[in-house]
Amino acid sequence: MDKESIYELQKIDCSCNECGYLIRDIDKLKRINLELRKLHEDVFNLRKENLIREAKQLILTNKEKGEKNLKKSLILEFHYNNSPTPILYGNCSKFNKEISFIGGVLSIENQKCFVHRKDIIK
Repeated sequence: MDKESIYELQKIDCSCNECGYLIRDIDKLKRINLELRKLHEDVFNLRKENLIREAKQLILTNKEKGEKNLKKSLILEFHYNNSPTPILYGNCSKFNKEISFIGGVLSIENQKCFVHRKDIIK
């Protein structure tokens, strides 16, 4: 797809991501991604605690299997894939309001207000 075709497709899609009225809110995006990371870490820690508790209970009935499971549970480490949320944040300068959107997704509701960012510059 050439640049002109991409431009025309973006004008049809009317995504806030390409709108000239968009003012990106990078701070909010960073804040949301940090909150998401914290949430994932909290869920991981709860699951790890549950596995450890279950392994300790299993030791009472099956010592060998319980100790094996406990050892596996204790060495678990949290790893975050750091993939950002697909939801983007900004402010619409035309309507003076906060917005959230997914870039590159057709937004028919924006057909009446959308102006491509390249058209605003001209």
